[in-house]
Amino acid sequence: MPFSRPRLPPAPALLAPLLLVALLTASWAASARAAAPADGEAEAIAAVEKQLRNAKEAGEGLVDALDGLGPYDSLAVAQLLLKAAQTLEAVAQSTEKLAHAELVKGDLSDGEIIERRAKIDPIRKGQARVLDRLGYLRSTEGLTWLLGRVLGDEAVGISFKLAVVQSAAPVGAALLPVLSKSVPTLKRQDDLVTLLYAVQGLGPQAKEFAPALLPLIDHADATVREQAALALAKVALPEAIEPLVKRLEKESGRTQVKLAAALEILTRQKLGASPNAWKSWFAAEGIRYTSGQAELGGGEPAVQMQATGYFHGIPQDARSIVYVIDCSGSMQVSMTNPQWKDGHAQTQPIPAPPGEESRMEASKKELIRALGELPPTTKFNVVYFSNGADRWQSKLVDASPDRVKKAQKWVADLQPAGATNIYDALENAFAIAGRGAGDKYYDASVDTVFLLTDGQPFLPGGKDPPDRSLQLVRRLNPMKRVTVHTIGLGKGIDADFLKHLASENGGVFVQR
Repeated sequence: MPFSRPRLPPAPALLAPLLLVALLTASWAASARAAAPADGEAEAIAAVEKQLRNAKEAGEGLVDALDGLGPYDSLAVAQLLLKAAQTLEAVAQSTEKLAHAELVKGDLSDGEIIERRAKIDPIRKGQARVLDRLGYLRSTEGLTWLLGRVLGDEAVGISFKLAVVQSAAPVGAALLPVLSKSVPTLKRQDDLVTLLYAVQGLGPQAKEFAPALLPLIDHADATVREQAALALAKVALPEAIEPLVKRLEKESGRTQVKLAAALEILTRQKLGASPNAWKSWFAAEGIRYTSGQAELGGGEPAVQMQATGYFHGIPQDARSIVYVIDCSGSMQVSMTNPQWKDGHAQTQPIPAPPGEESRMEASKKELIRALGELPPTTKFNVVYFSNGADRWQSKLVDASPDRVKKAQKWVADLQPAGATNIYDALENAFAIAGRGAGDKYYDASVDTVFLLTDGQPFLPGGKDPPDRSLQLVRRLNPMKRVTVHTIGLGKGIDADFLKHLASENGGVFVQR
């Protein structure tokens, strides 16, 4: 029986492509032999090993082999899952490397889009099953080994590391020796974030070594600063209050809001994102909190970002936005009275008659209005999609009056035609965010993605299972650094898919 517990899919890591597969197979075979398997476990592990030897052709055979590990929970299984994750990611990177450049430029033909997906889907399915199976590990030995093994290993993607933390959370205090040993040695962002996620899960249990995390409040990377603040708040460390108040004044935008939220959790005060409010409070009351006279931790954050206009009623509360707009053929129907040949949405759309506004025209009008509300300090771009996906500019641009005017004119000229390739549209948007195929470190330059569609994921050759797009974004947005809002037009949308996509990425879903 296949395992269906949802897990975070693996993120792309910079591994040398297929040349690594043989090396990984050899090195991990040696370590796996060190474990003493239970009855039948050796055969189940051997079945997975056999599939991994030709990972490029792996498909349902690998999925079935991974499902065969079901009864087993040991160090040897943990070792095997890590090997499988590394091997499959190496193959995935090799398969996607060339096609990704053409995708970003919008140069893929309909046939190439279908061929590309046919090659990568079985590999991605195997990766999803690896992380799914990881969620069933309960062995303290296996989980603590995994956590110690992935921390500091640049050949392991951030999503696998975070999934290990999630799986290991029930182990609790047994993780402390691994984490405390790792604190002084970790330098890279992905390792530090993994460590901080683990500390957040442990809460007050991690108080003994939490002071060593204080310098991370001033780390160069915003994601590390945000996660360090949340970790120290969850630990309820009194020594963190003053450094957080001081750091708040140096921050802006979403990071400032997240640090303020951490202070609200830590102190149980609701003072918003105003540095002056927090400085005044600390001057008057801080000694009670840092000396242990007041109870710390467990607060509910109430601070929110300030909106700079709205898009379909959703606040544009970000400094960098990518609008992902559906230009498929169905967008030509009437916004208020959509008509289809033979009466249902799976047939040819009938263009809106004179005097009735089409979905395309209504969407363009709303986007043109929303662009006009952006302050000049905001950065933005627009991705449009039908059979494939393309973008207005190659990168984010400032919302200067001149740029906005040019973007509005470009939007006004968009025309509907073709399928609803949401998968490639989202991949294109996240490539702008700095997380395209091959990126090793997570450093998003995009705060927010708005996805607007009137249909369901659909390729030129037929339906595209929505779960593929969900897994893609899980892999590209493992730390939820990018908020994804979704807007569905009409009754032909997959509302469940759009709701899940938004909720998993900190956004909201609206239906028009």
